[in-house]
Amino acid sequence: MLVFLMLGTVSDVAQGDSDALAKFKETLAQGPRHAKVKGLKINKETEIGQPEYSGFDIRYD
Repeated sequence: MLVFLMLGTVSDVAQGDSDALAKFKETLAQGPRHAKVKGLKINKETEIGQPEYSGFDIRYD
């Protein structure tokens, strides 16, 4: 789940194997081509046995 918050911040929930998550964090730290990422703060990392999510969807609320 990726949520864009006020003041240009982003909140995310992700799951996957350790290699995929490491690459995901690297990608977040780099940001999109025209963005400037000032920092990456990981609040909580928890190892889970079974994935809680089986896919994703994009919603425009």
